[in-house]
Amino acid sequence: MAALPRVLAAALLVLGPALPAHASTADDSSDAAATATVQTLYRQAATAAEAVRTATAAATTQRRTTARLATAEAGERRRQAGIRLVVGRLARAQYREPVLPPAVQLLLSRDPAGYLDAVSDAHSAETGVAATLDALDASRARLARDRRDSAAAQQALAATAARRTALLADVNRRLDAARALLARLQAAQRAAVRKALGGSAAEGEGQGGSCPPGVSTVPHPEDLAGEHPGRAAAPWIAPVTRYSLSAGFNQAGSHWAHRHSGQDFAVPTGTPVHAAGTGTVIVSGCGGAYGLNVVIKHPGGWYTQYGHLSRLQVRPGEQVVTGQQIGLSGSTGNSTGPHLHFEVRVTPVYGSEVEPLSWLREHGVHV
Repeated sequence: MAALPRVLAAALLVLGPALPAHASTADDSSDAAATATVQTLYRQAATAAEAVRTATAAATTQRRTTARLATAEAGERRRQAGIRLVVGRLARAQYREPVLPPAVQLLLSRDPAGYLDAVSDAHSAETGVAATLDALDASRARLARDRRDSAAAQQALAATAARRTALLADVNRRLDAARALLARLQAAQRAAVRKALGGSAAEGEGQGGSCPPGVSTVPHPEDLAGEHPGRAAAPWIAPVTRYSLSAGFNQAGSHWAHRHSGQDFAVPTGTPVHAAGTGTVIVSGCGGAYGLNVVIKHPGGWYTQYGHLSRLQVRPGEQVVTGQQIGLSGSTGNSTGPHLHFEVRVTPVYGSEVEPLSWLREHGVHV
């Protein structure tokens, strides 16, 4: 993370001061350098987000361990108190009864051998009770020590998670600044192109790719008219059911410009695709290589993307709940066959992905 200030400084040197609205001198090299800076910050944001996720998970596991040890310690304390209570009652009962010296009791006993056996058993019982209480004392002391150690480890992990969260926030602030500067450069470039072409540049410039002919990028009215399914029992779910996992995260291959940025779920065309969690649809349309795709913003700063759909069933701005059907799988965009491409991100755009299967499992989803 120490390289972040230097990265941002380089970006500012490349991008320079904010360009006025009428600027038309932004060149391709500046745009390329700014784009590279933004992509670097995206990767750093994704790394930082993954570090936060793992640190938070470790702190949560340690907190559960501390709670388990505290429960076990309390149980040992209750057992010890119960044994002491029974022993105390017996001792009080014996104190209230007149007790003759053992020798006299032996002389007066009708069964001296039986009396001696009883005395021996009583002595063994007293010895056993004392040993049990000693063992409980040792066990409780050990559990108390383990609980204190676990609590200290939990605090250390929580502090680590907090530091990593702060670093992630710092990365995101720098990312926002770099994206804003890049957007101004690109706007200046588009303005220069429109001016050079006499204002004849086509509308919709920069939308990114096209969708196959005959495939609508507008949700079908019948898909939006009915009631949505109810909220699922779990806060997160897998986006499809009855699937096979195919291309995985970060996998290399000729189909991708860099490495694979998500997880592919192999399913037939037309398979219902569901929102993995509650959130707001921020993208529903054609996304170039992703084909027809949906991006959902979730509470906590997470985003999920669903690519290569054959049909969209939600609109941007729509609130969705866990398990709600948002589209049908397909093979639009850069796809070699029907499947769902699923991504988890820390921002809504490419370059900020985290490993989706680990993320789903951390959120209670069995995949």
